[in-house]
Amino acid sequence: MQHLSDTATFADVVNEYFGSDEEYSKFQWAMLLNPTAGPVVQNTGGARKVRWFDVPRRIGARGGLRVIYFYRKDDAALIFVAVYRKSEKRDLTLTDKRILRKLSAELQSLFEEQQARKADKR
Repeated sequence: MQHLSDTATFADVVNEYFGSDEEYSKFQWAMLLNPTAGPVVQNTGGARKVRWFDVPRRIGARGGLRVIYFYRKDDAALIFVAVYRKSEKRDLTLTDKRILRKLSAELQSLFEEQQARKADKR
């Protein structure tokens, strides 16, 4: 079973970018069905970037939203960390990538701690 999570920053802007809970749910389902839809972005520690429709502005995926997320196959976890419009930012900056690498390392530590706790319970 896949697990979905949002960072607090991502959760704060969901309605602004997706327009409604229904549209966000459609995105979540699509990602659950194909968690590797977005290619891995180089130098980010494994972050992926997927294109999605900007429904509030009636723009297709090509010119619409960009969602940055991590997918951990071993843990079946999808963690959504950032969303922006293509018109706001074309590419991730070096600073963005550095932040994502740091976040990736922190997530790895959290998952390792979680695995250790599970092993201790057995």
